[in-house]
This record gives sequence, structure tokens and C-alpha cells, in this order.
Amino acid sequence: MSPDRGSGRGRLSVPGSRWLALGLVLAAIGLGSLLLSQVEKSVFGRVPILDEVYYLDRAAEISGGSLLPAEPFFMSPLYPLLVAVAGAGGGVPVDRVFEGPELRGLRLLQLGFWLGTLVLIRLLAGQAVPDHWHGRRQAWARWLPVVLFALYRPALVYAMAVLLESSLVFFLVFSLYLTIRIGSRGTAWWWPPALGVVLGLAGLLRGTTLLLLPVMLGFLWRVRAADRLRNSGLMLAGVLVVLAGPVLHNSRLAGRITGPTLNGGVNLYIGNGPEANGFYVAAVPGDWREDPAGRSFLAGRFGLPEVSLAAADRMWAAEAWSGIRHDPLRAIRLVGRKIWLQLQGWEIDQLMPLGGWTRAVPLLRGLITPYALLVVLGLAGISAWRDSRVVVLLLTALAVLLLGQSLFFVVSRYRLVLAPLWAVLAGVGAVRLFARRRGAWLLAILAMVLVVPWGLNEVRTSWAALAEANEALRWSDIGRADGSPAALRRAEDLYRRSLAVESTPVASWLGLGAVLGALDRPDSAMAVLREGLASVPDQIPLKKAIFACELERGPSTEALRLGQEILRDRPEDAATLHNVSVLLAGSGQADEALRLARRLLDAHPDDPHGYVDVGVLLARSGRRAEARAVFAAGLQRCPDSFDLQRNLALVSDQQHDDRVPRKNSAGSATPLR
Repeated sequence: MSPDRGSGRGRLSVPGSRWLALGLVLAAIGLGSLLLSQVEKSVFGRVPILDEVYYLDRAAEISGGSLLPAEPFFMSPLYPLLVAVAGAGGGVPVDRVFEGPELRGLRLLQLGFWLGTLVLIRLLAGQAVPDHWHGRRQAWARWLPVVLFALYRPALVYAMAVLLESSLVFFLVFSLYLTIRIGSRGTAWWWPPALGVVLGLAGLLRGTTLLLLPVMLGFLWRVRAADRLRNSGLMLAGVLVVLAGPVLHNSRLAGRITGPTLNGGVNLYIGNGPEANGFYVAAVPGDWREDPAGRSFLAGRFGLPEVSLAAADRMWAAEAWSGIRHDPLRAIRLVGRKIWLQLQGWEIDQLMPLGGWTRAVPLLRGLITPYALLVVLGLAGISAWRDSRVVVLLLTALAVLLLGQSLFFVVSRYRLVLAPLWAVLAGVGAVRLFARRRGAWLLAILAMVLVVPWGLNEVRTSWAALAEANEALRWSDIGRADGSPAALRRAEDLYRRSLAVESTPVASWLGLGAVLGALDRPDSAMAVLREGLASVPDQIPLKKAIFACELERGPSTEALRLGQEILRDRPEDAATLHNVSVLLAGSGQADEALRLARRLLDAHPDDPHGYVDVGVLLARSGRRAEARAVFAAGLQRCPDSFDLQRNLALVSDQQHDDRVPRKNSAGSATPLR
């Protein structure tokens, strides 16, 4: 060991430090290369779900030449651009199953962010070491954070998934490092705006990171008095330059000043609404891919013809704030619970099942850093706040992120952004624990209590069941895409294991029913769907699935009865209106069929089935001129509808008056779900 000249700091010898850094980088690259081959063959690498599908859809729009969407940005406006740039903007296949290397460019990009984060953690840790530490203490504080983060399994899992976490973590850590560099020494004029740009990019990935802006301004203001105005102004300018485009786009379409994304309201509701418990809860009905903001639900609830994204954002936020004002103590308790959930050692991974990932990608078993260790050592490192301004900055940043994210809800991926900060503090904490510092030991003991998931055994069991259902969905998609009975049977097994523990998720019953149908076991599928009716509170999706199964068997009085029962609860459900109208027409109840068809047309003017149903029924009753007008009006709204085009041609053909327009290309009811 030799001291740094002019700084009073000791460090590893230059050759040793460089060789260690080179070895770690090469090991990380080698690990990433091996992981790629395993991931691309795995069920998790081939089948994206939920947010992954959403971002891939948006990236496809960008690759198709639409840099700015027709609607406001609902989620991150930056990440789909990164996906498209990485060559993964080809869209999601119809069967939702990718083949091998199709997403390799995106994974390589995210691996680059992961490697870059390791480098930044090393640089950040070097700045956090107190000035009076030398030799081994300094070496441990500098290198232990890198090792801890490199061996933290979720970080590498998210680098392999189609999600934004790796890029978000990189930009956040980069912004903290730039803040420290600018605040600790004189820098060129372009450093502060560069810091603003990097923080703005992090904000475009997740808005809560912008809460660090005043923290960083405060750090710059305190430590560089001579340049405080210049640095602060240039930094703010950098942030505004990045945010300006999405903010202007959203504001123009919303008709009011908005943020760069419009999902804050729905996330606030999920985290604070009547169903909120600190975790993510499926509180917003609707199709996530087509309607993530729950606009159709809101339109039906408030009797509106349609709800824009901006209006949905306001409505969800208003619902959330109304609940908070009504019971502020509950809201405060929820925030406290969510802060605790972000500290405890259990990985809240129902949407990214680490157990399933480890089975599918065995190399991940070598990544052994538990989140609990990061928190325990990290809290011990806080005891060095008097010795290092950087520790104070990291502590403040952690506190702000913990509080900001606790306004919403907690999942594993949201905690990932905290892991690099815990890792840097963990290096300092480990040194102070070995030095037997009383404050560090007291904080570590407190952390050991906080990281234990007290009273959450039932929740953890339920979450494990949801993780199995998550994996089952992917196996189900692969089974259908590859025509693999083995994959379908694997999905069936996972669904049944999941439902044996947690029998209330509607999606699991629907998924199991679909798998059994794909295995050509329709009676078993029907039995499962009916069994699910006795277990779930929201029975409509299962009734609709049973209705579809009945329609596939052919028209029947039971199908008609079930369809009418669904309409009593969901009188404007488009698929059910169409199918019941067809059944009524087939049973000779033409007037009632026409009434439902008109209701479908009025409630869903952009659905071609309404125009087809009304026009066909009019034509069959001899009212051909009216039918022709309906088909023509439908084509104005739905110009790509083959059924409307063909039926208009049939009803307009005066030489073949015996031709009767048909419901659809199959000539019968389509069992729409």
C-alpha cells in the first residue's frame, strides 16, 4: 500500500488496482456472454409480459417512423426509444413468443448499462471513503461495493429482461457521481448541464428520480460557494432541455401543463386506494396491453362516452387524494409500511420471479448477495456521516427515494434503484463494523430487525403462488406457439400449484382453462372454469370464458342464458352483445337481436361488429336500403373491415337479390372473449 500524493489517502498500488478492475470487467463480460445463451433459450427470455409487452409495442411504433405517439406518453418516453435503437423495435409476435437472438441487441445494451453501473459504483465508492482512511480500510470500502452489486441477482436479471431498470440505475448513479465531482473540485462549464441531462434522462425513465434535483442542488450550493449560481443554473437548464419535448407533447394533447408521463394518477391510486396494502394490487380493471390506464372502466363508471389519458390521470389521482384526505392516518401508516417494505430482506418478486429465473438460467445461482446484507451493511455505513460529505449525500438521496417511492407501491424492481446506494454505503459500513465502531454496530442491529419480514408469511406464500402463475403464462404461450404438449403440461402443473395456494386470481383460472383447451380437453377446461366461479369475487371474466366455450360447442339455450346473465352485469360488453345478438337471431328472436345490435353500435361506434350485426338483421328483414346505409357508415369508421366490405357488396348487388349478407366471414357467430 502507498499513500496518494497530495491527498493523504492510501489506496491499492496502481498496478494491483488496475489488474483487479480489469479482472472484474472481464469476469462480468464473460458472465454476461454465458448468460445470454441461457436466457435466450429460457421461457423468460422468449415470452415478455405486462410492462415488457407495453414497451415493445411502443418501440415498434418508433421503429415504424412515429417518434411522437398520437396520444400522450403514459409511461417512460425514453425507454421505448432505447429499445428501438437497440434493434428490438420489430414488435411483439402475434403468439407473443420470440425466437433466440431477436432481443439480443436490447440485452447487450442493458448489460452495458449494468457494467457501466459497476464502474460508477467503484468511482462513487472512492469518493465516499473518509479522508483519514488508508490501506486496507480504503481498499475494502472501494471494492466491496462493486463485488456486492455484481453478485446481486436481481440486478443482472433485470439486465436480461425487457424492462428499464438497468438504464435507470445507470443514469441515477451517474448523476450522483457527477454531482460529487462538480461539488468537490473545479470543473469545466459543461459538467453541470451534463449532470442535468443525465438526471433528466433518469427522470424520463421514472419520474420519482427527479425528486433528487433539490438534493443535488443543495449539495452543489453548500460545497462550491464560488460557482453555486452558475452550476445550479446550468444544471437546471440541462434537466429542462431533456424534459421539454415530452412535457410539451403531453401538455399539447392534454390541454394543460402535465409531466412527461401520465401514469402518476393510476399508480397513486394503486398505492393508496381502498385495496392498497403497500404492495402492487390489481386495482385497475381492463386489458393492460390495450388500456393500461383503465380508461374503459372509468368511462363506464362515470357514464362518459370516452376518457382521455389526461382525464384518466386526473380521475385516478383525484380518487387517491380523496381517500388520503378522508383517512390521513391510514395514508401515513401505508407510507410507513412501504418504507419498511423497501428495507426488508425479502425480494418482492411476483412480477419477476427470481426462483423461476434461477431454474431457467442456472448461472444465476452463483449470484449470492442478499438484499438484506446490502441494507444491514448500508445502514451501518450511515454512521460515517460526520466523516464524509458523500455519505451524507447518499443518505439524503436514499431517504428521498424511499419516501418518494412510498407514495406509490413497492415491488422488487422499484427497490433496485436503491441497491447501488446501499452497496456504496455497505463498503463504508463493513469497514466500520470491523473497526468495532459502536454506532455502526447499533445501526446494523437495528437493520437486522428491519429486514426481517415480520408477519408477512401469508403474503409471501401468496406472492410465490403468483410467481408460479407468472411462469405458467409464459409456458402456456410457448406451448401454443411451438405446438408443444410438454410445455402446455408444464403450464398446467404450475397453474394448479399456484391455485392450490392462492385460489382467488381470475387470471390463473382463465389461464388454466385455456391450457386445458389447448391440450384438447374441453370438458376439463369447462370444469375448471366453473370451479373458479366458486372461488373468485369477480365472476364476469370466468362467465365470459364459459360463454365462449359454450359458443365453440355451438348455439344452445345454455349459451344464450349465460350471455344474457353476463349482460345483466355488463350491459355494454361488446363481445357479449355481439354473440347474444347472433344467438337471438338464430333462435328466431329477430327484434330482440336487432335491439342488442343497435346497443352495441351505439356503445362502441368503432367496433365493426355493431354495424355488421345491425346491417345483416335489417337486410334479412327486407330493409336493404337501410342495411346498405349502415354498412356504408360502418366503413367510414372501420375502413379495413372485410366483413363490412363484403356485406355492402352483397346488399348492393341488384342482380343477385337472393344473396343475404352474413354476420362474418365464417357465416356464424364469432365467440369473442
